[in-house]
Amino acid sequence: MNSGHEEFRAEHEQRTVETVMNLFRASTLLSRIGGRLAQQVGLASAQQWTLLAAIAEKEGISLKELRRNILVTKQNISSMMDRLRQAGYVRTYEDRARPPRDESGVNRSGS
Repeated sequence: MNSGHEEFRAEHEQRTVETVMNLFRASTLLSRIGGRLAQQVGLASAQQWTLLAAIAEKEGISLKELRRNILVTKQNISSMMDRLRQAGYVRTYEDRARPPRDESGVNRSGS
């Protein structure tokens, strides 16, 4: 009976590895397609597109929340936001009373 269980476990592990590899392949393909689409609208990366979508979904979203949503480090979000700000896509601000001093909140540019 143990050999049947071990065989089942080995097959399950093999299917798990295949599933993970297929997810990696799909992720790579989506990144390539997303990068091409982003370039067509003047963005540098699909991640910038993702950032803008998150901002459009929730005006005033904090950088901390953006970092959590798109899974990037504090340093990465800062440089990404700097590029979006310089390109005129977003404005950042410390609080609603005193825009645009700090990066604790983000709005789409022109809103």
